[in-house]
Amino acid sequence: MFDTGTSARKFRNELRCHNEHGQLGIWMPLLSDRSSRAAIVMSVEDARTVLTTEYYRRTSPIFAKHVKMFLGSKNIGILHGKEWRLHRSIIHRSICPTALNESRATMIVVAESLVTSLKAKIKNEALTSGSNSMGAIETSIEPLMKMITIDVFAQSALSVNLGCCQSLKLSPIAVAFEFLLNELGDRITKPSLATLSHFYGLPTLRNRRYYQERTVIRSFLGNLIRERKQEQDNPDPEKEPKNDMLGNLLQEHRYAENSNAGGITSNQAIEDTLMTLLFAGYDTTSITLTCALYCIAMNPRVEELCLEEIHSLPKPTDDQVYSPNDLPYCRAVVYEALRLYPPAPLTSRVMRKDVPLKGGFVIPRGSRVFVPIEIIQRDECNFPRPTEFRPDRWVKRKRRRDDTACGNIDDDKNKSSKWEERTQKDDDYYREDNNEEDSSSAGVPAANRSAFFAFSAGGRSCPGQKFAIQETVLVLAVLLRHLQFRPIPGKELVTVRGGIVKHPKDGMPMMVGPR
Repeated sequence: MFDTGTSARKFRNELRCHNEHGQLGIWMPLLSDRSSRAAIVMSVEDARTVLTTEYYRRTSPIFAKHVKMFLGSKNIGILHGKEWRLHRSIIHRSICPTALNESRATMIVVAESLVTSLKAKIKNEALTSGSNSMGAIETSIEPLMKMITIDVFAQSALSVNLGCCQSLKLSPIAVAFEFLLNELGDRITKPSLATLSHFYGLPTLRNRRYYQERTVIRSFLGNLIRERKQEQDNPDPEKEPKNDMLGNLLQEHRYAENSNAGGITSNQAIEDTLMTLLFAGYDTTSITLTCALYCIAMNPRVEELCLEEIHSLPKPTDDQVYSPNDLPYCRAVVYEALRLYPPAPLTSRVMRKDVPLKGGFVIPRGSRVFVPIEIIQRDECNFPRPTEFRPDRWVKRKRRRDDTACGNIDDDKNKSSKWEERTQKDDDYYREDNNEEDSSSAGVPAANRSAFFAFSAGGRSCPGQKFAIQETVLVLAVLLRHLQFRPIPGKELVTVRGGIVKHPKDGMPMMVGPR
């Protein structure tokens, strides 16, 4: 297995003032909060205590202003109290098991459409170059994964086909969202733009473009919401009702209105919810897919095991599609990619009461506490051999002892090619048989799941994490079934801060060809 980079231990050593419990008190005079006290916690126990005890995140007025301009005032990222609980519960109920099941076929179809388009592009380039064989092309992976992500959202949530994967180009709606997303990152993080970027009313070319793109996507969502409300109010008996996330949202919003929530069914509130859902999954899912494909390309044995699992399942049909539960090893690949490359490397909370931590340390009321997710997930205390890409932290071979006892070990269907979730009670697994995974190593202990914070934890944990995992696993399986991804010499995976998430540098160029 390859080494993905510098160990988290190095980063912890740079914070030389932290105590033996991984706690560090700091003074941040630039905070706009009433108190400038802050702390960093790097132990799993303290991180869990902070995230599960407190959901409150006090944002600076400048940050809140930019987020409201992009996502609206009803996005759950900046809401608090009763209003936050209401909107979060609506989202949770909208992404119900039925919605997840309905979206599986869409995810697979969208991924297959990208495969078809890429194969056609590869064939055309081969013909143009005079080659008689299908070769491979060099392309940036992250932009392609963004096309999948926004097409999946549009089709599964809105029953609209944006066609990005068919054309290999972002649609006008996708262009508008990408522009607004980049603007959010630039206006928040780039000091050189700080003066003018905070004033949206100035008649600058940049602000004009901002309002133009904002109008494009808001008008698109507003028209969809009005049309769907009319369809629900006056159903056509000859048309089948659309079972998608927008329909669920409208029903949940109306239920909340009938429960005296007040104003919850406004088109503006529903638009903000849809924008928030797209924002939450657009970058994060595309980044995870990009990192996972690179890590697989760098590990031939992992690729072999993924393909073994994928080909053990029948090809999906209109009547039957597989789920992430049918692909436990591919799911483990996704978790390991998220462990090494969490899109959101840091989160924070503001304590509204004194919170005791390890060693008698107390976080005073009003303090901001930072939880460095990436550092915790790359700490060798939590994940031994932390910089290695090891999906076998998360799964183990499923032994079919009953079949073996019956003498069925020669039956291909009964060979130990299945995987199951691994727990920390399975530490004897690799001492018993560690040759199947990596004969050059003694294996790694089972993943410390309590130290996995890629989706955060507590009240502010990602409400769409089941949807995100399902999408990532199913899309990954389709892409690996049909395409080969190979690294380019000299091009290594390096993630850099872009806005509020960390992206693969330069979109992660790779060679892509048909399998």
